[in-house]
Amino acid sequence: MRTLPAILLLTFLTLPVRSDEEQSGEEPPDEVLLIMGENATFLNSNETIYEAEEPWKFNFLETYLPLFIFVLDLSVEDRQVLQNYMTEKTYEKLKYDIDSKVRMNREDSVLTRINESLVESINSLERFDEATVDVVEGYHNASVYNAIRCVYLKQLRPFLPLIDQMAIMQYLAQRKVSEYERMSIWARIWENLNAWMYGKKKANECYAVEPKCVRHALEKLSFEQRVDLDKAAYENRFDSVDDIIRGKLKETEKGDELDDWLLRNRPPAALEAILDERSDVEEQALQRLRDNGVLSSLNHYYKAVIETRTMEEQEEIRQFFDTMNDTFARCFDPLRGQNDDF
Repeated sequence: MRTLPAILLLTFLTLPVRSDEEQSGEEPPDEVLLIMGENATFLNSNETIYEAEEPWKFNFLETYLPLFIFVLDLSVEDRQVLQNYMTEKTYEKLKYDIDSKVRMNREDSVLTRINESLVESINSLERFDEATVDVVEGYHNASVYNAIRCVYLKQLRPFLPLIDQMAIMQYLAQRKVSEYERMSIWARIWENLNAWMYGKKKANECYAVEPKCVRHALEKLSFEQRVDLDKAAYENRFDSVDDIIRGKLKETEKGDELDDWLLRNRPPAALEAILDERSDVEEQALQRLRDNGVLSSLNHYYKAVIETRTMEEQEEIRQFFDTMNDTFARCFDPLRGQNDDF
């Protein structure tokens, strides 16, 4: 029996390496520049924009032409910083940085040249290199993530304030690291082998396509509505963002899609029980911690109460926050960086 681990290790090391496309079962499009990721909006070599599934069209180039020109005019160093945000999956920083630069340069000659460049650029992408396209696409995805975040957190915030969410996610991240460190080398090899054999690999891209109805609603908004949505999202006015998205979904009779998605992503009963069972004295103490931003103490509190639940309930709570992470927080989380330990 001692030879079994050695055989597994040898088998794992000799397996051929498969690319992401092979593991996902998807073939990369031939001579097509993917603009909207899994939403199937493509810009092909003859510069036509089309939708693979939807009868309506989102004109990516026309919508973001001013931003294309603005990003193109940035220095190589500034553009590299923006690309680094995308590589690091910190899309909240990408959006904040671009918005800040636009505000700072509002009166700059770059913006005054947009109208002059509009006619000659609207039908051509020759001036827009792939790095510029990637950055603008990332900005658009960041805007979608910001809307998804607000719609998602609207139903969660009455149960759990933002700083409490941050404390729980910090605790779960620390717990995951601790559990992995306690695994034997053979358990780690088996976990990696199992992931390779069954294709269980974590999503690595940030396409902002779940739920699709939120993305579709945002892409149908007028310029003024997008400005209102952006402002409300930045100010964490979740009700306002939800109203704007639902208003647009109502026009297309897709409101039920959002309700169904939110129902599937409600807080688990175990988490609601933790919140319902605490006393008024506990709540007052927790509020003082929130007011003073004492994240570490909130972390210890939730660690204690979560670990009093059954293993099944603890797993439900973990899965809920894993879903939140995969939905938007992994790529777009304004809370990230607000605390040195998180």
